[in-house]
Amino acid sequence: MEKIPIPIILKNIFLNKKSGVLKFKYKDIEKTLYLREGNLIFAETNQKSERLGQILFKLGKLSESQLKEIHLFIRKDKKLGKVLIERGLISPRDLYEAWVAQMNEIVTNIFSYFDGEIDFREEAVEVSKEYALKISLPLLIAQGIRKMEYSPKLIEIVGEGIPYLKNNKESVLLLTESERELLNRIDGSTPVKKLFPHKDMVLKDFWKTIFLFYCLDLIDFKEKKEERAEFEAVGENNFDEIVALERELDSLNYYQVLQISPTASPEEIKRAYFNLAKLYHPDRFAKNVSPELKRKAERIFVKITRAYDTLIDPEKRKKYDSTPKKEKEDHSKEIELKFRKAKALYKQGKYREAIALIKDILKYRKDKGAHYLLLALCQSKIPAFHKEAEENFLEAIRLEPWNAECYVGLGLLYKSENMPIRASKQFEKALSIDNEHPIAKKELELIRGRKEKLSLKDLLKMDLSSFFKKRK
Repeated sequence: MEKIPIPIILKNIFLNKKSGVLKFKYKDIEKTLYLREGNLIFAETNQKSERLGQILFKLGKLSESQLKEIHLFIRKDKKLGKVLIERGLISPRDLYEAWVAQMNEIVTNIFSYFDGEIDFREEAVEVSKEYALKISLPLLIAQGIRKMEYSPKLIEIVGEGIPYLKNNKESVLLLTESERELLNRIDGSTPVKKLFPHKDMVLKDFWKTIFLFYCLDLIDFKEKKEERAEFEAVGENNFDEIVALERELDSLNYYQVLQISPTASPEEIKRAYFNLAKLYHPDRFAKNVSPELKRKAERIFVKITRAYDTLIDPEKRKKYDSTPKKEKEDHSKEIELKFRKAKALYKQGKYREAIALIKDILKYRKDKGAHYLLLALCQSKIPAFHKEAEENFLEAIRLEPWNAECYVGLGLLYKSENMPIRASKQFEKALSIDNEHPIAKKELELIRGRKEKLSLKDLLKMDLSSFFKKRK
């Protein structure tokens, strides 16, 4: 059993075009990946949240009531997907999309477990042609590293030495704009730690991105050197603490901010305040610290001061303690209803109303690709919003790189902007996921001149409602 991080193992399997069976185990989590010539062709899991029924529900292919009755369709002699198709609950295309999404979740959900037991055995792999897929490992690596929890072990792997670029143009296509900008800063002479800060990227995301470059074989490292001086002015631990605390700041009450109990004495309040003030006072940061990190520290310091001013004064503290604190609301039902309404508005051609509704949804949920996809589709119908549409298509792709519809939508947007080369690349990506996607095939043929080209006017009139319909 190995203790090498799963992304690095998958990188090695991809680069060497290996075939075999990879077994993963961590506590009660057990998964099996079947790989052929460097690609994932199938995966199995014992996790309920990753079962086919749950995935179909997450994708909106099954309703909540249908999910509750899913056990009625489980048979020993026939796969669940086939039964659901026969009963008319889903289409073959729905099943294909769910399989791709399921494989993605099974694999990427294990990226955060650095202590998992991994056993890979090289062997010829055979699975039923009916269920065999061909999913790119670099695509899974990119998605998995972006969603994984940060671990200090990343610094142990990629935290030292001088990175240099490798000639791997294909994997560059998987990067976001911000990731590409960071990659372009790698010149083969700058130590990895001096590449931070980068734009609005926090330290944890910086290390995840460097790890991503390494696992996509975009970079390697020259001889390691100690380059700690610039970081010791604040210290790496302080970087992480500032980022983590600032992110949670709005959800913390004054006692939690000062890290004291609600019964703390005035002496304890003073002691806590002065200890924290020493850590987060803006004057203690070295000149080389990024403006973004300083801004976060200043915001923390302001709240620490407010907490102290309130709790050290008996009258203010009494009033604060007696004020009801708002509980976090569960907006899931409200979000689901608003999303359905936004889809209906989109199909009715009421794009601006749908845009307003989706932007309201994004105040509460920013982790669903479907939300960004629908927003981008609406914005693509209004020329003045095309730039925002592009950004939201890219965000949808970042969240759901296995969803061919995101690439098709972006391709159509590029085509409407008279960018045929960019458009064709997106349609090709869509077909690499779903080689029978009708819109992607048709549009690619049109761009390549195999059929009579559509006019811009015709393209803008094209009905994209199929993005949110079940295909049967």
